[in-house]
Amino acid sequence: MTDHLSEEQISASVDGQLEAEERRLLEAHLTGCEKCRKIFEEMSEVSRLFRHEELTPPTDLWRRISTELDSPGRRSRQWRLSWARKKISAAAAAILLVLAGSAWLFLRYRSEDAFRRMALQELDRVHTVLTTRHSGSYNPFRTSSVAGSNSNPFSSGRLSEAANPFRTLARQ
Repeated sequence: MTDHLSEEQISASVDGQLEAEERRLLEAHLTGCEKCRKIFEEMSEVSRLFRHEELTPPTDLWRRISTELDSPGRRSRQWRLSWARKKISAAAAAILLVLAGSAWLFLRYRSEDAFRRMALQELDRVHTVLTTRHSGSYNPFRTSSVAGSNSNPFSSGRLSEAANPFRTLARQ
């Protein structure tokens, strides 16, 4: 036979819900179909396991459960578990705080360096515009100067190149 019974039909047979004619057709099919017979046997076994008589709990079951719940050993174990959870939570919070602070510092100083570079580029652009726009000896932004002299007319000349905070950024 190529047609198989549905699991619903087999289940109805196991539960005794089929009419006599349907039951006879099902049994005839099961004799010739190994697959359906195997499903029928599995369902019959499960049904048999569930048909056992209902178990009644012991009369002192609730007393034993309540005694166990009220015992001091149980509370101390719960307290230890809650204390361990608090320790783990505190450690996790500290790790998250360190990570968040590190990320904030990294992003803050990274953006400040980018801002400094952009400011130096803008100063360089302004300097270039002003030196090309004005020519002559009256131009205070002109970079050409006599060797050894200071090209900035506003500088006192007392500061060394090492004191310039933008020196390292300007070379990048």
